[in-house]
Amino acid sequence: MELRSVRKANVADKRVLVRCEFNVPLDDTGSITDDTRIQVCLPTLQYLLQQKAKLVLSAHLGRPKGEPGDEKFSLRPVAVRLGELLGKPVMMLSDCVGPDVEKAVMAMMPGDIIMLENLRFHKEEKKGNPEFAKALATLGELYVNEAFGVCHREDASMLGVTEHLPSYAGLRLEQEVSELSSVLESPQKPLVALVGGAKISDKIKVIKKFLEIADHVCLGGALANNILKAKGMAIGKSIFEEEMMDVAKELALVDTRLHVPVDVVTAKKIATGVPTEIKAAGNVSDDEYILDIGPDTVRLYSMVIAKAKVVVWGGPMGYYELNEFARGTKEVATALSTSGARTIIGGGDTLDAVKRAGCLDKVSFASSGGGAMLKLLEGNGLPAINPLIE
Repeated sequence: MELRSVRKANVADKRVLVRCEFNVPLDDTGSITDDTRIQVCLPTLQYLLQQKAKLVLSAHLGRPKGEPGDEKFSLRPVAVRLGELLGKPVMMLSDCVGPDVEKAVMAMMPGDIIMLENLRFHKEEKKGNPEFAKALATLGELYVNEAFGVCHREDASMLGVTEHLPSYAGLRLEQEVSELSSVLESPQKPLVALVGGAKISDKIKVIKKFLEIADHVCLGGALANNILKAKGMAIGKSIFEEEMMDVAKELALVDTRLHVPVDVVTAKKIATGVPTEIKAAGNVSDDEYILDIGPDTVRLYSMVIAKAKVVVWGGPMGYYELNEFARGTKEVATALSTSGARTIIGGGDTLDAVKRAGCLDKVSFASSGGGAMLKLLEGNGLPAINPLIE
């Protein structure tokens, strides 16, 4: 899949509306705790500045209720940090549409940078409102999408704007789509998929897709409980989705390439400092939770990874946030880092877990989008990507 690259655009002396992914984590004081999503956008922004463009940056932060002025969701800390990284002042506006915004944007000179306030202060953004999209589009002469993590959404700033402006893919967006499309279109074999996390309903389509194209699909996290239960194994008080049982039974019977935990780590409480046990899958007591994959499962998955040419991983193997249940995810991360395979990971929890394991710098490619990565790997494209296809 080839996208219309920003490199093909004539941006000199033009207002470029750039949709960024600046949904960064903030602490209680409003300070940014991880600026990775800002760093990811830098190459595109620096390229546009070198080409003498005028940058109008749009983004969202958190989930405000559509009410402008809530400082907790303001992009002001992002503007400050971006200015530090670029070594240039970033003018922060108090809104993202309206006469005052238009006046500031129209007065820009080449090399100027304006940060619009949180798009989601307007409910019209999430609703994909055509008039809101048109109002945003008046701020630019062309549009650049550099927000892969939101490309599975049909928000006004992601999709609606493309109906009004010549539209291009940012440098990182190009890389994301190239890396992930290669898995679907020309995967090296053996191809291994690791799928974890909480809900099988969120990932059932990508699991089915991998069962078509991958040599092995290894499941972990709470979503694996659905398959264990479908196989008639006891899962105690563990999380599962009753409405997904029919689908899980189909998966459980269909393919020998689908691997589920053969042993698990259990506890009677989801808390730190609690006693844990390693049990064979299916030997879980009624008062226990499954909270991690066990050592035999780690060995099995590590053997599969060791033979792979490409490994794609989305979702942790257990409740990794607590040390008692982090070992499975950590050892799988270590197996990836020593495998020699091309490794692609995605999703906030997965990146956080691999970072905690000290292996993030050994991953071949860390996608900036979790939901977007999984949706793209389902093979049906993404709403905000489609207008950018060359």
